Amino acid sequence: WFTGLKINVSELLVHLSILLFMGMVLYGKAGARVAYPALFDGLRLGIMVAIGLGFFGIASIFIKGFSHGTDTALGFAYFDRLKSTFNSPDAAGLFYAASIPILAWVAADAPAGSWRRRIALVGLASLSVLIVATGSRTARLASLVPLAACFAHRPLRGVLYRVLPVFLLVFYFGFFHRSLPAVLAAHGFTGPMEEAGFVSSFVYPNSSDSVAQSFLRDDGRAKLMRETLDAWPTDALTFLAGIGPGLSGLNTLGFPSPHNLIEIAIEQGIIGFSLFVAAFLLLMWRLMRLFLSADVGIKTAAICLLSGLAVIAIGSLTWKNQNWFFCWLIFVTALAVAREGEKRIALPERLALKE
Repeated sequence: WFTGLKINVSELLVHLSILLFMGMVLYGKAGARVAYPALFDGLRLGIMVAIGLGFFGIASIFIKGFSHGTDTALGFAYFDRLKSTFNSPDAAGLFYAASIPILAWVAADAPAGSWRRRIALVGLASLSVLIVATGSRTARLASLVPLAACFAHRPLRGVLYRVLPVFLLVFYFGFFHRSLPAVLAAHGFTGPMEEAGFVSSFVYPNSSDSVAQSFLRDDGRAKLMRETLDAWPTDALTFLAGIGPGLSGLNTLGFPSPHNLIEIAIEQGIIGFSLFVAAFLLLMWRLMRLFLSADVGIKTAAICLLSGLAVIAIGSLTWKNQNWFFCWLIFVTALAVAREGEKRIALPERLALKE
């Protein structure tokens, strides 16, 4: 029970800190309020750092041998799957997928031939490698949404054409093999694999490692969802208010973790679940309005964040990702953009009414 209590208290502190940060960004005094361009600058810098750490993580897979139950060097990869500084390979993959339109915007906004544009293009192309390196099927599927969004938005379309061959090539190999080591092993590089400590058949190309054969396999998650629904409390209070956030409630009451968005309904009840989904959909609707009616800068910011929210939504089908920190960064940036964009739209309307 003590471990469960620590988990619940830690989650409460994390959510309170996020709430305070959102309040400062959105409702602080004019001098202290963080404008959305500054938030985007922070996201861009964070993405470039995450890319560098990601490639260090790929190198760490080959630096240090490992066995089942241990991470590779410095915890940057789990077995043959890159997780970088994120809590899991899937979290890393979804973050890289959500980063696609943001880096495309950096490249599109930079002067032609500048170093900033070249670095952004290299970073954008490298995202395809990092997404595949995580071995996440969810991230590969979710990345199709930001790619499609970039093609749909003219200012980003030309940039994406430049890196499209890299994405197609990397995703082709990634579709038939679960991880980068499996790709290398399939093409005759088994020696370096064995020297690096890949003693498990998990990393070698076989049916379980082929994303093509297992892409839509639920890995027992449908069974977990059915078990969770069968164990759902029948008393009205728990049904409405939930058992409380954190893993201890699930463990104490014997709930199987459904491994996705349904955990919110269990922990916070139908009321909390409905409020979260309603707020999420309202935020997407506000951004969609901006994309259809605002200036080019706000349009681009809106399409970047709509893509990020779509990636989070797809990820929530296989993971409970609502408490991942990068998801909250996207949430708060989206709220800041919606607030600023709606002000810009409302100002000409108010001036027209005065005239």
